[in-house]
Amino acid sequence: MIGGATVRSIRRLYFDDSPARIAELLDARAGAEVADLVHALRQEAGLTQRELARKIGTGASVICRLENDEYSGKGIAMLRRIAWALELRVEVRLVPLEESPF
Repeated sequence: MIGGATVRSIRRLYFDDSPARIAELLDARAGAEVADLVHALRQEAGLTQRELARKIGTGASVICRLENDEYSGKGIAMLRRIAWALELRVEVRLVPLEESPF
């Protein structure tokens, strides 16, 4: 884990402490994490994209988009549907930036 002083230095050096640029980075990172999580959970459950889509009443293309880290339409409602289909629940946490690489 990167220390708080290092995180602040990186933010100043690469993002000029610009709230908008930092927010873009955090959004991209969150999207990538969700995409990776959906993919990993689906595979762990032994389901294809089509099978998971059928369980939540949507098309395989929706699951494909959710597993794409560049797709920005990852909403909590869809994550809850996926969680329910995989017998999981969604948990959201907010952590201080110092606990995060950026």
